Amino acid sequence: MINYIIIEDEKLGASIIKNYFDNLSSFTFKGYFTNPYEVLQRLKDQEIQLVFISYTLDNNALEFIRAINREVFPLFVIMSEQPSLALGAVRVINMIDFILKPVTSTRLNDTLKIIDHAIKLRTSQSVMTDKEHIFVKVDKRKIRINLDDIYYLESVKDYVRIVTGSKRYLVYKTLTAFSEELNDKNFMRVHRSYGVSLEKVKAIDGFYLEVFDKKVPVSRKYIDELRSRLMISE
Repeated sequence: MINYIIIEDEKLGASIIKNYFDNLSSFTFKGYFTNPYEVLQRLKDQEIQLVFISYTLDNNALEFIRAINREVFPLFVIMSEQPSLALGAVRVINMIDFILKPVTSTRLNDTLKIIDHAIKLRTSQSVMTDKEHIFVKVDKRKIRINLDDIYYLESVKDYVRIVTGSKRYLVYKTLTAFSEELNDKNFMRVHRSYGVSLEKVKAIDGFYLEVFDKKVPVSRKYIDELRSRLMISE
C-alpha cells in the first residue's frame, strides 16, 4: 500500500489527482494541504511514501523538500505551471516526476508507471541476502545482520520489523517480499503479520509461539506445516 498526500493550493488540480488514484486499490489518500509546512509533522509521524507538491517561485517547495530529506525520505511528484522550474526540480534526489500543469488523467497514466518503477526499485534495493547474513537498507545505510541473530519478523504496513536479540530494524519491504528474498529454510511465515526463525521457537501453546519477548500468533493454515517442521507430534 502506498500512502500519499497532496500539497496544492488549487483545489481542482488536487481533486483530479485524488479522483485518479481513488480508483487504484494500492494507493491510500492521507490528506490535502495548501501549505508545505502544514504537513511537516504529518510526514514525521506517519508512513507517507509519496507526495504530490505544487511548485512556484513563491512557495519554497524545493527548500521544503530539501529540509525534510534530513528526517524523512518520501518520493515526490512536483507540479508547476512554469516549465523553467523543471531544471531546479531535477536536482532533488527523490523527485521522480515533474508534471507541467494543468494536471490531466492522461498525464497521470505516465506518472503512475514512474511511481510503480520507483517503488519497485526502492523495495528491491532494501534487502540483499547471502547464506549467513543479510544487508538491510535502513534510512540511507546498509546494515549487516547475521541470520542467526534474527528471532522474528513483523509486518508493519509497507515495512517489515526485524527483531534480533539486541536491536530492531524497520525496513521498507513487505513481509511477503522479504520472506521470498530471504528464502532461508530456517525461517517460516506463520501468520499474515509474522515470520519466525524456527530455531528460536521456545514453545508452542495452541496457536501461539513463544519467541524471544513475543507471543507470536499462528494462523490455522500454517499450523500443520509448522508442527511438521518443528517435528511436533500430536
